[in-house]
Amino acid sequence: MTYPSLLRRENVEPWQTVMGIITGFVFYGAVLSVLPYLVIWIGWMLSGQGSTFAQFLADARAYLNPAGMVAMNLVTATLIPVSWLLVASIHRTRPRWLASVRGGIRWRYLAVCVLLAVLVLNVMQLVTWRLTGAEIHLQPQHGFWGYMVVVLLTTWAQATGEEYFFRGYLMQALGSLARSPWFAVVASAFLFAVMHGSQNVPLFLNRLAFGLVAAVLVMATGGLEAGIAGHVVNNIFAYVWAGLTTGIAATRGVTEMGWLGAIIGVGGYAVYALAAWGVARAMRLRTRSAGLAT
Repeated sequence: MTYPSLLRRENVEPWQTVMGIITGFVFYGAVLSVLPYLVIWIGWMLSGQGSTFAQFLADARAYLNPAGMVAMNLVTATLIPVSWLLVASIHRTRPRWLASVRGGIRWRYLAVCVLLAVLVLNVMQLVTWRLTGAEIHLQPQHGFWGYMVVVLLTTWAQATGEEYFFRGYLMQALGSLARSPWFAVVASAFLFAVMHGSQNVPLFLNRLAFGLVAAVLVMATGGLEAGIAGHVVNNIFAYVWAGLTTGIAATRGVTEMGWLGAIIGVGGYAVYALAAWGVARAMRLRTRSAGLAT
C-alpha cells in the first residue's frame, strides 16, 4: 500500500472520514480563537506590562514582539496531537503510521534530509536574491536574538504540525476516500494553500506548488521525514534571513509575491525534493506498506 492509502478500512465509513477532516479544521479554528490570546497575555505579564494589553496584543499579532510568534507556532503545533487522536479514534489505527509506511519516523533519513535542506535551500535563497536583483544588507533587527530563541524552540513544532496534518492525516484520510492517490495529493495541497489566508495569485500558486511537491515527496519516499526536514529548515532560515535583513514583521505580513520569485521559490524546493528522493533511493527506504496499517 502507498502512503496515502494507509487509512483505508472496511469498517470505517466515508462519512466518518469526512467528519474527521472537518473535526480537524474545526479544532484548529477553536484553538486559534483562544490559545493566542492566552499566550500573548502571559507574554504581556512577563514583559512587565510596559504598555497596555491592547497595544501589546496588536504588536504581537504583527510580530513586532516575539509573543505573537510563540502563540501562532504553538497553535499550529497542536495539529500533531490532533492528527494522532483523529487517526486513533476514527480510523482505529496507531498514530505511528502517520510518520511512514514503516510505522514510525526513520530518524537516520530525517537527519540526512535536515543537512540536505540546510545546504540546498540556502544556496537557492542566494540564487533567488541574485536573479531578482535584491540588494541585501545584513543588519540584525532590534531584539534579533530574542526572536532567534523563539524560532529555534518553536518553529520546528509549527512546521512539523503542518506536515503531520496536511501531508499526514489529511492526505491519508483523503486517500481512503478515493482509489487514486493523486486525489489526496492535489486536494491536500489545495487546502494547504487556502489555509494560508490572504495572498495574491503568484503567492497562492507558490504555496499550492509547494504543497504539491511536498505531497509527491511524501508519496515517493513513503513518509513525512523529507517534508518535515524541508519545511522546518525553510521556515527557520526564512526568519533568520528576515531578522538579518528586512525584518521578521515584514516577512510575517507578506500577502503578495512576484511571478519570478514564486517560480524560483518552487524551483528551489523542487531541487531539494529531488535530492531527498535520491537519498531515499540510495538508502533503499521502503515506500510501500506490506498490508493495512494497524
